[in-house]
Amino acid sequence: MSRLLGVRRMKVRSKHLIPNEIYFWHHQGPFACFGRTHVAPFHLDGVEWQTVEHYYQAAKTDDPEVKEMIREAETAAEAMRIGQVLDVRPDWEEIRDDVIRRAYYAKFKAHKKWRRILISTHGTPLHDASPRKHPYWGVKGKDRLGQILMEVRTQLKKERGY
Repeated sequence: MSRLLGVRRMKVRSKHLIPNEIYFWHHQGPFACFGRTHVAPFHLDGVEWQTVEHYYQAAKTDDPEVKEMIREAETAAEAMRIGQVLDVRPDWEEIRDDVIRRAYYAKFKAHKKWRRILISTHGTPLHDASPRKHPYWGVKGKDRLGQILMEVRTQLKKERGY
């Protein structure tokens, strides 16, 4: 895979250039809003979250005090640092996809600008191009983050009647 972020390989569909694949990373490119650390506050479970990463890390624990500490973290990186030292809940492996799906859905429902960008990607495959080589979420692994974003996109498009 090329190090190019954003649009990769184009073809003409209906006289418009449409990407065959989109690679995103939370720090760069026109699709940075797809990243977990992109700041776009949303409400979920009765409170406001600054990023998907904040929500994701807090969901790893059932301890309300630790959840709140993660929610109040100044940055997504700080939330991640806290979440990485937790003893995760025993059902974490089974629920983590649903956790991140709910967070992305809430984020895109709350922000018309970002929702439009996601929906505008049509049926184009989305891939997390993070250089961290995450074996589960990233394109160099199972690519679950891209798959879940495509599921959220489909759900939002159905709701909007697209």
